[in-house]
Amino acid sequence: MSALRPGDITLEFPSGNGGVAISGNNSAHIQSFSFSIPLTRTILQRLGSVFGYTRVVDVPINMELSISAVVSELKALNLFDTMADTSKYNFAVILNDTDSSSPNPKIRYEIKNAQLVSETYSEAIGDNQSVDITYTVQLGGANDTTAGVFMSGSYPQPDSIITDFFKLGTGKLG
Repeated sequence: MSALRPGDITLEFPSGNGGVAISGNNSAHIQSFSFSIPLTRTILQRLGSVFGYTRVVDVPINMELSISAVVSELKALNLFDTMADTSKYNFAVILNDTDSSSPNPKIRYEIKNAQLVSETYSEAIGDNQSVDITYTVQLGGANDTTAGVFMSGSYPQPDSIITDFFKLGTGKLG
């Protein structure tokens, strides 16, 4: 895709998360979002060798999802109850096809079991109230389908590409 138009990216958020509603009536107006997955690695050494022989990914991997929005309405909540809540939420970021008149998903990122970490409000004279919300997700292993980030999408495949895919650890020839 060479350019994105309004409506080409769709964000799906659960309702009732934290002090700001980011979906539904009287919701905040999302200005930006981002998610990051830090993949730090450790060098493993061998006796008698100057150089490391491999680099392994450090686990656990904690992913962050950040949302910045302009606030339209605030809810009256008990701060302790909000921050002590251990509810987990699912999010989706969808990149739609720009070639069709109706939105057709091309890439979908699903973020499962995200937990609220922080909500930061800012307000100045003459400016709108803004909120920055941060969620964290601990990524699971290769076979964990309940927590983490999952990507799916559609792409036209030529006939010569192998279309048999097996989940990690299954479908082995032997």
